[in-house]
Parts: sequence; structure tokens; C-alpha cells
Amino acid sequence: MVYFYSDDLMERWSSFTPALTLNEEIRRHVKELKREERIKFLEAALDEGDSDTVTAILGAPHYLTGITKVEHGYYLRKLHELRSPDAVKRLNATRAALAVLERTSPIALSSVEKAMRGTFKRAAELRNVANGSQKALDEVLAAVNEHRAGAL
Repeated sequence: MVYFYSDDLMERWSSFTPALTLNEEIRRHVKELKREERIKFLEAALDEGDSDTVTAILGAPHYLTGITKVEHGYYLRKLHELRSPDAVKRLNATRAALAVLERTSPIALSSVEKAMRGTFKRAAELRNVANGSQKALDEVLAAVNEHRAGAL
């Protein structure tokens, strides 16, 4: 029970400080640092899981913190990788699958064309002819139905 109360007393006052003010102060501090110190500061915040600092820096446009657009994108990606490792695994698996498909699709397509004893181009031509024939048949049937309805 003592630990419970002790933890409450050690809670940061961030919930009592307006987030906007804290974020402004963090960004101002980071912007005043030299480039190397700025990068070390941001990497340390990421490594330590300091979400207040990371959110203040990466949640704002890059020019407000003094980091470049490229650095901002890199560290934002790194943050997402740390917070969503499953999404990163799915993305990497999807990219690997696409690479395999791109590499093997010519083989697969040529095998399918051999099996159908034709080419995809010829199949498209036949599909267009069939669609045209179906459209013409629908028009004839509609005319016949109109004629029958008028005759009654």
C-alpha cells in the first residue's frame, strides 16, 4: 500500500502543465542545441521511451525544432517502428512477397499462357468480341420485347 501512495506522489506534474507550453519549451530547447547534440538528444529520447519529448519534436513541423526534413522523416519512421513492430513485420513481409512476385511473374504468366494455349492479348480480344456480341444481343432482345409489348 505504501508503494502505491509513493508512486502517486512521484507522478510527474505534466498532467497539470498545459501540453502546448511543454511542447513549445521542448522544441525551443532542441532548436537551440547544436546539430550533433540535437541528434543525440532525440536518439536518447527515443531509446528511453520519452514520449513527451519525442512527441514534441516529431509531432511538429521539422523547421520548428531545427532538424532537417530528412532527419524528421527518418526519426518519425524509427518511432513508428519502435511503437508498432508488428506493422513493420507485416510491411516487410508484404515487400518481400511483392519482390518475389515481380521476380517470378514472367515465369508464371508464360506458364498460364501455355496452359490456355493462347496469349493474354488474344484473350482480351476475344473478351471484347464477346462483350460486343452480348451488347448486340441485348439490343435485339429489347427491340423484340418492345415489339411484343406494342402488339398486345
